[in-house]
Amino acid sequence: AVTVSSEDLHILNDLEILAGAEFIMAGNMDIDGDMTNAGTFDAANTLNIGGNWDNNGAFDSNNSLVVFDGAGAQHDCLFPFVVANNHSIVPTW
Repeated sequence: AVTVSSEDLHILNDLEILAGAEFIMAGNMDIDGDMTNAGTFDAANTLNIGGNWDNNGAFDSNNSLVVFDGAGAQHDCLFPFVVANNHSIVPTW
């Protein structure tokens, strides 16, 4: 498992989590490119994604805030609370 410290992390390109890998986020993270998850991703705090999200693995939101802040159309996913292009979306189940 890779644990990202409590410091904020800014990824200038894409982030890919491979099958069998575990990525544990402890602080805020800003991904300028695409997020691809084929492994296990444990989120925390705020996750900004400038590109698309391709989630074929396990995702634990831990009540984090996911913000799709890219300029173009993006693939939106259902999370407890999502902000897409500066518009709040609170899914109902």
